[in-house]
Amino acid sequence: MLAKHAQIYPTEDELKAVQNAVQAVELALKEVSNKVHEQEIKVFTASNARLVLLRHFFLLRELLVQIFIAVDDLLVIRSFLLLTSL
Repeated sequence: MLAKHAQIYPTEDELKAVQNAVQAVELALKEVSNKVHEQEIKVFTASNARLVLLRHFFLLRELLVQIFIAVDDLLVIRSFLLLTSL
């Protein structure tokens, strides 16, 4: 049985070679994972910036609408005052 074990069990050099290969693959996968994560952060940041700009646009639009309504109300009041003063 020991002879069979010695026959199928890898040598120390073979084990080191396999461990080195596994380490190289793990490092490569980690690097790919980091790159993908960086890209996701860039995409998220860009998307988030667009959403913030869009939200500001709608807030400004709402403010402009309120200003136009207020100006229109003032013009109506002015017209009424001019008509009643005659």
